[in-house]
Amino acid sequence: EKDFILAKLEESNWNISQTAREIDTPRSNLYKKLEHYGIKIAAGVGEAVAPSSLREKEGEESPNSKGQDGR
Repeated sequence: EKDFILAKLEESNWNISQTAREIDTPRSNLYKKLEHYGIKIAAGVGEAVAPSSLREKEGEESPNSKGQDGR
C-alpha cells in the first residue's frame, strides 16, 4: 500500500487532493496513511519527503548529508 500511495503521489506531482480522488479516499484518510507510513509532505513545495529508510533503499542521499550550505 505504501508503494502504491507513493506511486500515485508521484503521478499527481504530490497533489494530495488529486491523489485522494484517484484512489477514492477522503483527503483526511490519505493524510492518516501518509503519517502511518512516515511520508511527509514538504509544506508549499509540492513534493513529499520519503522516510530516510526509503531514500537509502533507493540510493538517494539524505537531505542533511551535505550540510545546509550544500558542502
